[in-house]
Amino acid sequence: MWLFTLSARGRAPIGYQWTKNGANISGATTTALTINNAQLVNDALYACIASNSDLVVTSRTAYLKIVTNITQDLVVHLKFDNDYSDSSGRGNNGNPVGSPGFTAGKIGQAMQYTLSPAGTNSDGSPSQNYVTLDNPVGVHPADLRFTDSTSFSISFWYKLSPNSRSKRPADPLKQRLGTAVPMTGVVLFK
Repeated sequence: MWLFTLSARGRAPIGYQWTKNGANISGATTTALTINNAQLVNDALYACIASNSDLVVTSRTAYLKIVTNITQDLVVHLKFDNDYSDSSGRGNNGNPVGSPGFTAGKIGQAMQYTLSPAGTNSDGSPSQNYVTLDNPVGVHPADLRFTDSTSFSISFWYKLSPNSRSKRPADPLKQRLGTAVPMTGVVLFK
């Protein structure tokens, strides 16, 4: 369900008329417009016209974008369902570095990495268990070579183990994004 609302002040009575792509929506004459079970036919620009005896004002438009295919416009989608395969169809598979594992996730499996309390392996080397999109390691696929003018977003779930909130381990993702969060899934939109 999608709910658009509008608040207007002025001399009463105030009338409302919602529009879809500039055309009046029949019966949509209250401060709220509800779209139940949104479908592709609802993909449109919505606005509301508020009016009284003094003035007629049209709200800014809101774009309701209906996506029917989750892989639409994806650059990479790693599900971490016991492998590092890219489900976007672009072949940007992940490459494990060290020994990241898998665990139960919110939906299916998730990648898991654990550091020792000291953050090192038994031989004293830094414990680094993560997944990179470099293929081979150190070489970025062409559609992952972002520039300063490229807009993109990253989406992922993460879960900290109990008692780890004050002792977060160093995260390889921090080097790239400037934030420290354990990664359990990644989706990039370009």
